[in-house]
Amino acid sequence: NQKKTPENQNVALADWVAPCGGDHWSPPKFSPSFLIPEKEIQRNDSGSLPHWFQAGATYAVTFRLADSLPKSVISTYEKEKEALFKKLESAENGDDVELREMLKRQISELYHEQMESALHAGHGECWMKNPHIASIVRDSLLHFDGQHYDLGAWCVMSNHVHLIIRPKKEHTLSKILQGIKSASAKQANLLLGREGAFWQKESYDHLIRDADDYWNQRSYILGNPKKASLVNWEFVEEGNSRRPVIAATNSTTTAAKDYIGGFVVGIHGAHEFAEELDQQIDPYGSIMVKAIADRFAEAFAEFLHHKARVEWGYEMEDELTHDQLIHENYQGIRPAPGYPAQPDHTEKPILFELLGASDATGVTLTESCAMHPGAAVCGLYFSHPDSHYFAISELQKDQVTDYAKRKGITMEDAEKWLGPWLGYA
Repeated sequence: NQKKTPENQNVALADWVAPCGGDHWSPPKFSPSFLIPEKEIQRNDSGSLPHWFQAGATYAVTFRLADSLPKSVISTYEKEKEALFKKLESAENGDDVELREMLKRQISELYHEQMESALHAGHGECWMKNPHIASIVRDSLLHFDGQHYDLGAWCVMSNHVHLIIRPKKEHTLSKILQGIKSASAKQANLLLGREGAFWQKESYDHLIRDADDYWNQRSYILGNPKKASLVNWEFVEEGNSRRPVIAATNSTTTAAKDYIGGFVVGIHGAHEFAEELDQQIDPYGSIMVKAIADRFAEAFAEFLHHKARVEWGYEMEDELTHDQLIHENYQGIRPAPGYPAQPDHTEKPILFELLGASDATGVTLTESCAMHPGAAVCGLYFSHPDSHYFAISELQKDQVTDYAKRKGITMEDAEKWLGPWLGYA
């Protein structure tokens, strides 16, 4: 729930999608940026494939050999794409935003639906089955990684290439792909003793929408050789293993990032519904509505924690079963104010202010730091592998005195808010 503007959202998300420190940790090779709906998206329909571009975006890209697809497959794809574009043009004159977004997704996904199976069928010469040619393509991909662009997951298949890429500010995706394809085509043709087109002129590119989209694209690319029955295929990787990852260092230690977060979730409407049932003299119904709303709030908190772990890179979608999630077999904790590990309720206003939570969620705090609606949960995320829940013992006067001083409140206020945890009269 961090408040983000179009100008800072990519930076914030790129910082979030990274694992925390620990003895087992290695710095991430790639941190994606995501689509910003409020920011300008450029559209280019001049070729046979649709292209959308946004400054600072990350893309999933596919490009293929010139002879890799039969004309019948391309013709079918172009007809269906043209029909979808006509629907989109009509929808853009109306007010149905959801319809427009659905049609954009269908256009974007049509390439995968129509083309991927045809590519895996192995049409054409499949030059990259030759490891020397595949090596040329791989080296062309990696040559300017870290200089003109950052490279995520990639694989060189027998007749096509998949990659995730984020261009640097001064470089465009089209120029980058043109360079990769031109350099690899020239060397490959020379080695093969041939002339003519090596790559299909156009590439398929897809704007990465969000963390779920990124993990799906990444998983697809890294699993592509296996799906195509390419056993022990060496031309698949994440990032560039030959480019060292630079970490900040001093004379004795290596700096590693750790990440924390905060959350506020609430279920609206249950309080009013319960009051209506009370007025109808249905106390059982009122109690059940409140209880179910509380369960929804806890489920919402669990779901949001899962989304945070996915965005930070600790977990993949569907990696854990429902039983594993219920038993919290994941990395990290989410302590909440008022619970044993964080007994002070006055930490809530600080959290709400940091997140802009009331504006974003409609959940508010009373003078006693209770949340309204009552079916609401707030807390912190700690994701270090060594973080764990704990319960503090009874507090003694010297501890409370020290706490009041550090927090800048009176001893009376500290004792008031920590009353149930005091070990003295």
